[in-house]
Amino acid sequence: MPAELILLTGEPAYKPVEGTQLLWVSNTESDVFRMGQAGNVYYLVTGRWFRAPDFSGPWQGVGAGSLPPEFQTIPDDSPKENAKAAVPYT
Repeated sequence: MPAELILLTGEPAYKPVEGTQLLWVSNTESDVFRMGQAGNVYYLVTGRWFRAPDFSGPWQGVGAGSLPPEFQTIPDDSPKENAKAAVPYT
């Protein structure tokens, strides 16, 4: 079974994505988001999205068309705007 490793420096440090309910994890080089304070965690790796209730999993693949609409509204000047390349209609 394939595996990926998300490296964090300490506990996840969440920062808001302006104008959305998304939070992004700032203490990792990976593209990791959370939907609000208690929502699913989303991870983008090699153009594919995965989600889990928290970092311990279980992780499952998510079709880009099944992402919450918040991902479409990530501002162009956001530190995480690069993730929009894997979000349809952005």
